[in-house]
Amino acid sequence: MKFSSLKELVSQNKTLFGKIFLTVISQLFITFITVYCLRGYPNIVEKIYSLGVFLCLFILSIFLIFGILSTLPTSVRIVLFCLLSIILGLFLARFNKINKEVLTSSVLGTLSIFVVMFIFGILSVYYNFDLLGLGSILFFALLILILSNVIFLLCGVSSTAYKVYIYIGLVIFSLYIVFDTYLILKKYETDFVSGALSYYLDIINIFTKLVYINNN
Repeated sequence: MKFSSLKELVSQNKTLFGKIFLTVISQLFITFITVYCLRGYPNIVEKIYSLGVFLCLFILSIFLIFGILSTLPTSVRIVLFCLLSIILGLFLARFNKINKEVLTSSVLGTLSIFVVMFIFGILSVYYNFDLLGLGSILFFALLILILSNVIFLLCGVSSTAYKVYIYIGLVIFSLYIVFDTYLILKKYETDFVSGALSYYLDIINIFTKLVYINNN
């Protein structure tokens, strides 16, 4: 569909994006509150990162993501989303030890990347670019990234190689914002929960990678 102006494109989707951004902000707030509440409990954070607990929470996160993307009632999917946000808050609680300046610059960097890539996503729809092929490329790149992380955990990795891994991950999730915006405008229609989940995961992944970059 060709729009006569960017204003028309934004206007026709402002309700959908309003719901998406409200949901994203709410879930990020839940994650922040979880991290904040654990700031005085380093022993609990250490237990979260013990192998057994970490794997259980990670597997639960995967099931929650599938539930959020399912055809369950919206209210149920929102509840599952809240649970996911709490779990990711548990994972991010280790950042309580990070310098506040690093966290602040990482937050600002994440916001800047999101805004720029979101605009690119809007423009891709306005100029009628076909980005469906980008989804396959990003999916396989993400699989390689995940497999690489598993290999690093099992075999170890040099600091240089890990930095390259972090930067590649940063590029992948930045491009995902463009692709997710394209999908939201093309396919999601009224399904704001799926769109919010996509943005939420993009933001969390970009933020964590920027924290590593700014802290090293």
